Amino acid sequence: MRKLLLGPIVLAVLLALVPVYGPAQAARERAPKPVVFPRAYTKAHPMRVMFVGDSMTHGHPGSATYRYWMWREFQAQRVPARFVGPRTDLRSTYPRKDLAPGEYNYEHTDHGFGRQLAHAAQGGSRFAYHLPRIAGEVRTYRPDVVVLELGFNDATTRSAWSIARDTATLLRRIWSVEPQTRVVVGEIPSSGREEGVNIKASRKNSRTAYANELIARRIGSDPRVAIAHLRTNPAHPWDPRLYTFDNVHPNPTGETLFAENFSLAFAELGVFRRPVRVFHQEDWTPRITLPVSGGTGLAVANLLTVRQMTYATRARIRVWTAPKGGTLVVESKWSKDDYAAVRLDPGAYWVEPIAARRELVSAPGARVPVTVS
Repeated sequence: MRKLLLGPIVLAVLLALVPVYGPAQAARERAPKPVVFPRAYTKAHPMRVMFVGDSMTHGHPGSATYRYWMWREFQAQRVPARFVGPRTDLRSTYPRKDLAPGEYNYEHTDHGFGRQLAHAAQGGSRFAYHLPRIAGEVRTYRPDVVVLELGFNDATTRSAWSIARDTATLLRRIWSVEPQTRVVVGEIPSSGREEGVNIKASRKNSRTAYANELIARRIGSDPRVAIAHLRTNPAHPWDPRLYTFDNVHPNPTGETLFAENFSLAFAELGVFRRPVRVFHQEDWTPRITLPVSGGTGLAVANLLTVRQMTYATRARIRVWTAPKGGTLVVESKWSKDDYAAVRLDPGAYWVEPIAARRELVSAPGARVPVTVS
């Protein structure tokens, strides 16, 4: 008799230990992660946000960067914020500072973003650059939230396990200074064919996909962390053919997609409200100052400055008869040269520059007057 009763008793005990998955538990799992805010954020005491990353975060001359669109979302959400960090520049690749007018040439500085350019990103950097610096930066700039986008450059030569380990180490160093700092960790995006690297895109993409998986396993359950699904957002999965200008770096539309996915992670932390609507088709409208001079039957434009200000691979000019509208007189060929010269009859003209990063072509810059004798 005892043997007959033992089976049902054991089964009843085991069933009692199994949690019932009902609507209440499902709601708890979908709810934002519980975050204890250190204070109420106001204009006098805004949320301090520090962006840490490589060139995708640093940005290139003539770019808005996804940081601009993040700032716009903070404004739309009415969350007082201040971007902090040790630098405010874009990634200028020109070694001579006097020849690098694009170092601070952000595409957009409106809506107050011109006062929020600070960040802690460095183009071309890897974890080896940021690991020794992060504790000091947290101590100095006291961010409430760190936005982290690293690992792409490491994946050229290092394993997925190494990237996941370094991500966890960097977070521990943040929390060794301030344990309540929240961290938004961006997935490493996929890429197309890169120039100057000895690894196939397919192999690197497999490595970064595995690194993303390991990172999510290792730190994703921490209530202080939210993962920005830059690569795996089912609504808009990352496609380097659509969202980059060089198979790696976000184009203007890609910058808005980066910002959308980071904003969704902020919503997961309870900072933003849903829905988040940042992603949209965006044209490239860099600010370009064109140095141009007129001579005898000739107008000469400085294309080197155009390329410096826009991180362009080539540029061209158009010559018009008026500052607005008017008749198109001549259009130069696309050129990688430092100067473009066009022959013109004597008279007054207006010259506008156009820049291109591979297939990404800018809107025309402001027209500049020139007189040809």
